[in-house]
Amino acid sequence: MLPGIDLCLDPTRLRVIAAGKAAAAMVRPIYELARGVRGVVVAPARPRSLPPGARGLRWIAAEHPLPGRGSFRAGRAVLDEVQAAAPDDTILVLLSGGASSLLECPAPGLTTAEVRAAYRVLLTAGLSIVDMNRIRSCLSALKGGGLRLAAGRRRVITLALSDVPGDDPAAIGSGPTVLPPRVTTGRATGSRRLDAALHLLRAGGLDRKLSPRVRAMLEREEGAARGTRSAGLTRAAFRAPSVYVVVGSNADARRAAAAEARRLGYAVRHRAALITGEATRAGTSFGRGLGPVPAGRPVCVVAGGESTVQIAGPAGQGGRNQEFVIAASRAVRAPGWVLLAAGTDGRDGPTPAAGALLDATVLGRVGRGLLDAALRHHDVYPLLARLGALIETGPTGTNVMDLALALSFERRVLAAPLSAR
Repeated sequence: MLPGIDLCLDPTRLRVIAAGKAAAAMVRPIYELARGVRGVVVAPARPRSLPPGARGLRWIAAEHPLPGRGSFRAGRAVLDEVQAAAPDDTILVLLSGGASSLLECPAPGLTTAEVRAAYRVLLTAGLSIVDMNRIRSCLSALKGGGLRLAAGRRRVITLALSDVPGDDPAAIGSGPTVLPPRVTTGRATGSRRLDAALHLLRAGGLDRKLSPRVRAMLEREEGAARGTRSAGLTRAAFRAPSVYVVVGSNADARRAAAAEARRLGYAVRHRAALITGEATRAGTSFGRGLGPVPAGRPVCVVAGGESTVQIAGPAGQGGRNQEFVIAASRAVRAPGWVLLAAGTDGRDGPTPAAGALLDATVLGRVGRGLLDAALRHHDVYPLLARLGALIETGPTGTNVMDLALALSFERRVLAAPLSAR
């Protein structure tokens, strides 16, 4: 039972909006229970065939990590769907990781090209997902409460899979159903987060890569967050009930990994602190913290979170988890650990891999110069492919950030030299 939610909703009075990498899986129980339900589903790919109960849903394939034509078409379709709902309809929003890019509609005054170019800058800036989504919400007619605004007085229920640290509803999918703090409380409590995110952009000179209209809009939003102007939003416009429930998160993935490790006979150690920050530094810290392999029962160290990669110039192929696992393997102080880092969505950066599995024995067969160059140019994917160290799962249908595991083993894992691969 989900708190605050009537599970006996009339399907004829229900409009479903599902967006994200888990959209197809999240919407399936809805159309199986309520045949003929209407709405829009936005996912990375459209199913080849739909069961009878899903025929009232419009499925749109959209792009990630940069929004494309499908993303902007989906954003317009969602706004139209919500605004066409009857006053007594309930809007059920099923939100998961990837929704920020998959579902987009530029704020008035911006073009799709400007928004897409801004995403490209943000993706290379090394920002946390929370900071990135705070900026994205300023440029969108859907994010930062935009979908909630479009719903008006209609009841809105949001079920979300969290892909952000702290499971902040304002950051999950850039908060399309979460009203800005200045609306709900009358206080400019969102100013600190936006100021910090924009400071990081300006410190690196990346704000100069944004279009003049995007920069002007961010400056206006910055002023609004500080309370220096009215955003034109009032609490009176949102009197309808609104429910928001996080139904899954990285903590669930870590618990599941720990349970499976115990089933396989491992003693489990948890890393309480989430993985954050630049991938190489985060991986180095993780590797150094492992220490000697304990005697007796094998150990599984479980951690989770999401690191970042900052790209200053031309880059090759790679991803945050691939860089993390290389850095962690280099930093391990004692032999006997094998390390894994992977995205729960099955994709790590712009590569087909979810992450990598590596140990210091294999990594030691790579020349230091080759390894340094691969990390410096963010071109680790070809190297890990030659080592046979990549993990390729394909899309998993979910997204709750990343998992990092360290497994102890008693006998060294032997590998052929890299030149022999």
